[in-house]
Amino acid sequence: MASHFTDDVKNRLEKANEYGSGIAFWELRTGMQDGPSDVCKVKSITKKDEWYVVKYLDMGNSGTTKFKAEVQDGKVIISDYKKK
Repeated sequence: MASHFTDDVKNRLEKANEYGSGIAFWELRTGMQDGPSDVCKVKSITKKDEWYVVKYLDMGNSGTTKFKAEVQDGKVIISDYKKK
C-alpha cells in the first residue's frame, strides 16, 4: 500500500504517527476510534478538478477525504490528500 504514495505523502503519514514508526493510515479516515456501527465502506468517489473526493462510512461515521492521484507506469500514485 505504501508504494502507492509519493515520498511527500509517506513522510506526512509517518510524521502523523505518534505511536512510533510506520504509516498512520488512520489519517486517511475519520479518526474516530469507535462509531455507532461496524460498517466501513466507500459510499462514492467523484472527481472535482484535479481531486478525487471519497465519501465513506468509518465505523458508521461519515467521512470525506480528497486525494490527488495519477497513474505512473500503470500504478495509481497518491500525491496529496486533504480531510474535510
